[in-house]
Amino acid sequence: MTTTAFYRRMAGLLLLWSLLPLPFLYIVMPPFWMIAGCVALVLILVPTWSLKLEPWALNLIAVVIVIAVVMAGGVRVGPLRPLGHLLLLLTAVRVSQVIDRRSFIKALPAIFLVWVIALTSSTHVTALLYFAVSAVVWWWTGMEVQLAALAVDDGEPVATVRPS
Repeated sequence: MTTTAFYRRMAGLLLLWSLLPLPFLYIVMPPFWMIAGCVALVLILVPTWSLKLEPWALNLIAVVIVIAVVMAGGVRVGPLRPLGHLLLLLTAVRVSQVIDRRSFIKALPAIFLVWVIALTSSTHVTALLYFAVSAVVWWWTGMEVQLAALAVDDGEPVATVRPS
C-alpha cells in the first residue's frame, strides 16, 4: 500500500469512527452525517482514488456548504446543530483532500472535533464505552502515523545504519 492510500484509509477510518454515535443522536440531521459517512467509506474502500480540487472549486463548495447549513436551520435546538452540520461538511471536504502525511495531520483537528461533538452530545451510559475505545483508537492511529513516518514506500527505514 502506498503512503497516500495509507493516510487516506486512516483518515476514512477515523472519520467513520467519529461518526459512529451520530445516527443514534438527533443533534445532527441524517443528510449531513450520511455525506461525511459516504466520503469516509470511499476513502476506506478506494483509497487510491484522489480528488484534487482547484481553489476556485473549493471556494464554490464552501458557498454551497454555507447555503445548505443555513437552509437546514436548526437554531431552535441550540447552536450545536448548525455548527455540527457545518463541521461535518467541512470535514468531509478536508478529508477528501488528504494525499500525504501533512494533509492528514491538517485534517486531524476537524476529525477530532467531529468526535468531540459526537461524544459530548451523547447522554447514554454507552458513551463511556465509546470514550474508552476511542482512547485506544486515537492512540493506535498516532502510533501508526509515527511508524509510517519512519518507513518509505519500499519498506526500507528512512534512517539506515551504514557499515563503517
